[in-house]
Amino acid sequence: MERTHPRHFLYLLLPKFHNSTDDIPTILKDATLGPKVKEIIGKYVDKFTSGDSLVKVVRQLDFWHSEGLEEKELLEIAEDLSERATILSSDFKCPRVRFGKTELQMPIVTCGGMRIQHTWLPDNLPLSPSRSRVLNSPCQENLMNAVRLCLKSGINHFETARMYGTSEYQFAEALHTLMEQGEIKREDFIFQTKVLPTANRKDFEKALEASWKNCEKLGHIDLFAFHLVSNKAQVKWVLDDGEDSCMAAVLEYQRQGKIKHIGFSTHGPANNILEVINSKKFDYINIHAHFLGSYHGEGTPDGQGGHGNHYAVKRALELDMGVFLISPLDKGGMVYRPSKTLARTLGPKMTPIDFAMLSGWKEVGHHTETVGFHCPADIEDALSAARMFTKPDIDAQLKAAVERVNQKMETELGKEWKEKGLLNIPNCEEEPTHGVAIGHVLWIYNLMKSFGMYDFCSARHKNLASTGWNTKLSFEENLKKM
Repeated sequence: MERTHPRHFLYLLLPKFHNSTDDIPTILKDATLGPKVKEIIGKYVDKFTSGDSLVKVVRQLDFWHSEGLEEKELLEIAEDLSERATILSSDFKCPRVRFGKTELQMPIVTCGGMRIQHTWLPDNLPLSPSRSRVLNSPCQENLMNAVRLCLKSGINHFETARMYGTSEYQFAEALHTLMEQGEIKREDFIFQTKVLPTANRKDFEKALEASWKNCEKLGHIDLFAFHLVSNKAQVKWVLDDGEDSCMAAVLEYQRQGKIKHIGFSTHGPANNILEVINSKKFDYINIHAHFLGSYHGEGTPDGQGGHGNHYAVKRALELDMGVFLISPLDKGGMVYRPSKTLARTLGPKMTPIDFAMLSGWKEVGHHTETVGFHCPADIEDALSAARMFTKPDIDAQLKAAVERVNQKMETELGKEWKEKGLLNIPNCEEEPTHGVAIGHVLWIYNLMKSFGMYDFCSARHKNLASTGWNTKLSFEENLKKM
C-alpha cells in the first residue's frame, strides 16, 4: 500500500507549513514546548516507517501534554517515542524461544493473518474475487511488504486459518514468491494454519484438502491446529482418534510429511480447554490468557479453584506444550485504542500495548503472541515491546506497572471482589445459567468500573447479546444452535 513519506506529515503538523492552526495538536502549538518537540521529532523522522508512525508519536505526546506533565518529562517522552518509531530501520531482531516440545525456535511475536487479507469472503464462494485479482491487488503488495519487514526484524512465524477469507492462500503465495525469488529459504520461516473440526472425517477432509492445496507449494505446514475447539461437541471431535475422526485425517497428513506438529486453538470455557490439554495429544495451544482477562474463558471455572485460562497455560507448560497467545492487542483489551484511565494507570513509560505483551510473556508465560498487522507501523508497536523484553530492568518496571493496575482495580472494586468476585460461577454450558455467560458479564463490568474501557466492554457485550438464545427451544437445543 502506497504511503506518504513521514516528512510530509511533519510539514502538515507545523504551523509554518499550514494556513490554519485549528487541526494542529495542542503540544505543537505551545510556544515554548512546540519547537523543542519538533526538533526532537525532526532528528528521527527520516527513519520513521511511515506517516502513521509520526501520527502515533504526536497523538501520544498530545495526550500526555493534556495530562499536565512537566516539560522535562514530556521531552523525554518525545525522545523515547520518536526513537521507537525508527525500530524497523534498526538492526534489532525479535528474540526467539523454544516452542515447547515442537523444538521450533519461535519468535516471541507472531505475524497474524486475520486482519490483512483482501476479503473475509471464503475463497470457495462464487462471490469471492478471483485469486488472480487478489494476488495482483494492492492488498497483496501491502501483505508482501509486511512479510518482508517481519522477516527482516526476526518475526518469522506466520499464522493464518482456513476461515480467514483469502488470508491462507495470500500468505502461502507471498512466502512462496519470496522463496522463488531467492530472498528466503523454506527453513527461514514457520507457517501455521488452522481448520475447523467436524463430527466426521469425510467433512473435515474436504476443508483440510482445500487448505493443503493453498499451502502445498510451501512443502509442508509447520504448525497445524484444529480451529476453535471450544464447546463440548468440538472437544469430543478432536479427542476422538478413531478411523472416522478428524484426528485420523490429520495424523495421516502428518505421516505423509505434510504436517509437522499438531495443536489446537480455542475460544471456549476454561474446563473444556483443560480437558483437551490433559489429553496429552497436542504439541501446542493457541489460547486467550491476557493479564486483563481470558476473553471467552474469563469468569469460567478452571477446575482448580480459580477461573479463566491462566491455569490452562500453566498446565500446558508443565506438559511442555508450545503456548501461543491469541490477540493480546485486541481481545486483550483493545489496547491499541486504550481508555485514558488505563493509559494514566500505566504511565508514560509503558504503553498499554507494551503492558499487554510484556505481561503475557513474563506474567502468564506465553512463548509467542500474535498481532494482526494492517501496516508497517503496527509492527513497530509489537517490536518495541519485544525490545523492552530484552532490557535488564524490565522485570522491575513491569512489576511496578502490575502493582499499579492491581491497586487501581482494588480501589475501584474492593479487594475481596477483585480477588473472589468471579470464582465459583457456572459457565454458560451449564443449565442453571440459562445460557448466560455470567462470569463474562461480571468481568466486563470490572473492566468498565476499573478502567473505563467502554469500547472494549461494549464490543464484548454486543457479542454476548447477539447469541440468539430462543426460549422456545430446550437448553441442549440452544447450545447446539449456538
